[in-house]
Amino acid sequence: MTTQEKLIEAMKAKFSGESQASLARHAGLGVQRFNNYVTGVRRMDVDAVIGCAQAVGWDVRKTVAEHLDETSATAREKAMWKKWAASAAMLALFIAPSIVQQAHAATLQHLPSSDPSTAAAAATAAAVTVGIMRN
Repeated sequence: MTTQEKLIEAMKAKFSGESQASLARHAGLGVQRFNNYVTGVRRMDVDAVIGCAQAVGWDVRKTVAEHLDETSATAREKAMWKKWAASAAMLALFIAPSIVQQAHAATLQHLPSSDPSTAAAAATAAAVTVGIMRN
């Protein structure tokens, strides 16, 4: 199954029961354009892959790299996209948690802990940081 097919299936699963027009809107695409991808008339471009990956909550860099690996014309291009996908996955696994921990520690360090509203603000800041790192 291609990345395009996986994305379309994931869109249908996440937004179960919704029309293709609704799925297209979730991905930020026109209805006819999305329909062309669903029917296989056209292959997704990078913009469509990004929109669908974001809609279903997938790692955009990894998904784009996989798609470009599948659609690349030469072995050299394929090798480069495979390497890029692997490096994106490694960044997500090893660097992101460290950055989140550092941001959380820095936030807590600069706020007085005696005020309950300040503690709530620190917790909110940490949650926002985690959300940003996941996207």
